[in-house]
Amino acid sequence: MKRRRFFIASEREIKRKQTTDVYFARTVKILRKTRRSKRVRAEFVVKGMPEGYRWGIVCGIEECIALLKGTRVDL
Repeated sequence: MKRRRFFIASEREIKRKQTTDVYFARTVKILRKTRRSKRVRAEFVVKGMPEGYRWGIVCGIEECIALLKGTRVDL
């Protein structure tokens, strides 16, 4: 398999759960090892804007919803 110079996840990789931050993978491993079943919540927070910016534009909401369609996720 050719090594990627830049990682851009495809829709297929995202839907097959092949992309995530390492701490999510570790959390799943720990929960499975300790035989715990927990409902998890993720949130997106903007802690600051670039200097001189007072507002921003949220992009990609439709794409996120489309990727999560058919999964067991409450939006």
